[in-house]
Amino acid sequence: MADHSELRSALGFFPSGIAALCATVDDKPVGLVATSFSVGVSYDPPLVLFSIQNSSRTWPCLRTAERLGVSILGEGQDHVCRQLASRTRYRFAGLETIRTEHNSLLLHGSALWLDCEIRHRYQRGITVSSCWK
Repeated sequence: MADHSELRSALGFFPSGIAALCATVDDKPVGLVATSFSVGVSYDPPLVLFSIQNSSRTWPCLRTAERLGVSILGEGQDHVCRQLASRTRYRFAGLETIRTEHNSLLLHGSALWLDCEIRHRYQRGITVSSCWK
């Protein structure tokens, strides 16, 4: 676990407000884009927070993962954002990913990676808190 100063420094790389939430579920990559991603919800324990629309067709599958890879997208990754948000094409076509030992998926070239354990799920707007490990 990172100390507080290391965590604050890492979260300082949050440049765009767009996070890709990805995991491997049933041996298939699953991911979506969350623009409602909040960092520094808590440093002890280290928590981040994001919200997913109730109408998401991807979230019911992704929420079954024990852990999520959070890739903070940076400048020049607008094509990655559009691709992961697409409803009509394969979201991971041509994207380089790194699969963690816990089946989280991280996107190569992102400004910051977090490998998160889902800690709490709340049904009002489907808000989820994750813990950085």
